[in-house]
Amino acid sequence: MASRATIKAAGLLVLATVLTMADPVGTLQAQEPATSAACGPGGVRVLVRDSQDSPIFDAKVSLRSANGAELSARQTPAMGVADFDAVPCGVWTARISKEGFDDLDSTGTVSADRVVEIVAILTPSAKHSSLDVTDTPPPVSQSATQNYEVRPAEVKNLPTKPASVSEVLPLVPGVFRTPDGALKLDG
Repeated sequence: MASRATIKAAGLLVLATVLTMADPVGTLQAQEPATSAACGPGGVRVLVRDSQDSPIFDAKVSLRSANGAELSARQTPAMGVADFDAVPCGVWTARISKEGFDDLDSTGTVSADRVVEIVAILTPSAKHSSLDVTDTPPPVSQSATQNYEVRPAEVKNLPTKPASVSEVLPLVPGVFRTPDGALKLDG
């Protein structure tokens, strides 16, 4: 009984013999795997979302090849979707940017007649800034307020006829009565 290695080797020998008989001059070449030229174009759909899974409007989505060349760019409409049609087969990177969010690169591989869907979740960008105060504020000047006297003769001639000092004090500038009846000094 022959071993597996012997059977495989015999199979390869038979295949080589068949190829030699079919092409005695040696003009046939081994076929290479399909490349992007032989691959029908596909598409890329980029869904741009925030961390709450809500669509992001007006985000810029650019589609770049593996070497960084930009194929096309789109702005997302209200539904947050950017569609790219007739994209050649291969690896493509979608670069998504929107003011207020961190930029994001997401990669997908396009194969024959298929649409690759890329879901891009953008995170809000954190802007940090600081302010250094190097000066001191000017000192607050304090001064006495103007004296104001309410004379007894003036009080007697008032139409309200106040009976106590607490009824007269609101007549002095800067003193007022709150809705609950308390007296307050302003300034």
